[in-house]
This record gives sequence, structure tokens and C-alpha cells, in this order.
Amino acid sequence: LSDDMARKIKAGDYQFDQKEWGSVSDEAKSTIQQMLKVNPAERITIDKIRDCSWLTGLTSDRPINLNLLQDVDARKQIESEFTNANNLQRRLDQDGSDGVMTVRGPEASRISKKRAAQKRRLEAEQKRTTTD
Repeated sequence: LSDDMARKIKAGDYQFDQKEWGSVSDEAKSTIQQMLKVNPAERITIDKIRDCSWLTGLTSDRPINLNLLQDVDARKQIESEFTNANNLQRRLDQDGSDGVMTVRGPEASRISKKRAAQKRRLEAEQKRTTTD
């Protein structure tokens, strides 16, 4: 994590790039924004997160891809990323830095990269079997 990125996260100055976040629901973005509040006292609580419309699916017109949650490896990765983000926020709360943060799109996640690598391996394997 660069010093510049840490300053941006600490300041709560981030933006959702339309190219990467255009398909993400407003409810999801709102929940994420509430999770990224600089002041810990202003952050959404876990109870409110559990009740948010994005996760309960009561108002969102964009369904959550539950296949990711059913994949044990993906679920472990999501839990790990959530823990990492939580730990980062705690460290930033204590360091007094400030700046602007840009939130990366979902395709930049380790899960997406892992799935892309798996897809490439499968395609290469299929190509080898069709040429043999």
C-alpha cells in the first residue's frame, strides 16, 4: 500500500469509477461508503450492515452472485479481504494521515484474477485436447 493510497483512505476521499463500478447497485455503493467513513464513530455497525437492503436483497434490482459465496475458496478469500480492509482502517485511524482514495473495481480483486487464471488454464487445456 503506497503512502499516497494510505493518505487517501485516511481522508475518506475516494470515488467509484463508472467504468468499474457502473454495474454495482446504488445500495451496495452506499453500504461501502458507510463502511469507509473516516471517523469510526460514524461508520455503519455490523448490525446495520446485516440489515442493509443490498445484502437482504429487498430493494436491489441487481442480485448478488451467490455462486461466489458457495465456493469455499472464494468465501475464504472474501473473509480474508474483509479482515485486511478492517485491519488497514484500524492502522489508518491511528497514523493521522490524510489524502484521496480511489476504490478499485471488482475485476481488480484477487478472486477475479484467480478466476481469470483458471479460465486461461482451462482454455489452454481444451485447446491442447482439441489439437491432439
